Amino acid sequence: MAEMSSTQRGESMNNLMKGYLDASTFMSRFLSAFELALDSRKQSNEYSKYKEYSLNVIYNTSNPFEKQPSTMLTTYAFKKFQDQLVQSSAYKCEEITFYK
Repeated sequence: MAEMSSTQRGESMNNLMKGYLDASTFMSRFLSAFELALDSRKQSNEYSKYKEYSLNVIYNTSNPFEKQPSTMLTTYAFKKFQDQLVQSSAYKCEEITFYK
């Protein structure tokens, strides 16, 4: 809501409150309904963030080693794992022959 103008913010709150109140609602009921509406919106936003970070796994490689950790690790730990996996595949191996 921080990116909204005051008019947009007011309209957004009006639309939110229409589901909880009508014109004959007492002030005490309005305040409790307003608190419920804000809690509902907060929970909805938190759940959306949870789904975004927990359920949408984006694989960086086609390596099968990436699938199992995605189901076991937190998002932060999985991203660290992915970084290490990508870095480990960047090394070049060469055979060195030793002369005696």
